[in-house]
Amino acid sequence: MAKVKVKLQKMCATGADGRAPFMESLRAVRRQSLPAKTFYWLNKLSAVLEKEFTDYEAARIDLVMRLGTKIEGGGYAVPPEKNDEFQKEMASLNLEIELPLDDTVKLALPASGVAEDWFALMAELDIFAEPPA
Repeated sequence: MAKVKVKLQKMCATGADGRAPFMESLRAVRRQSLPAKTFYWLNKLSAVLEKEFTDYEAARIDLVMRLGTKIEGGGYAVPPEKNDEFQKEMASLNLEIELPLDDTVKLALPASGVAEDWFALMAELDIFAEPPA
């Protein structure tokens, strides 16, 4: 039995729109009506993942503020000449996060769930059982 792991950068990845699909998927799924076992484990996973996401975002924002310059309208942007340094620093955060779940646990997807909400989680975590035929 091995622990389930997820790469921090994949979990915290944001698109150009600033959204984090993995975390949004986790939050959307937790709002659905879930089987008790799935609800229990997703709550446990969420406690770890939300903390890691918050810490990662704080480190990313700090780095942007240190390497970046203030832009008109508020916020900061990393100039092109510092992009390599920014990318190298961010790559140093690509840790593997061990989750409080072993790889033998398989969670049931709710029949009434919104399938699209699950896609980002299913792409990164192999913890979901095949739906019944």
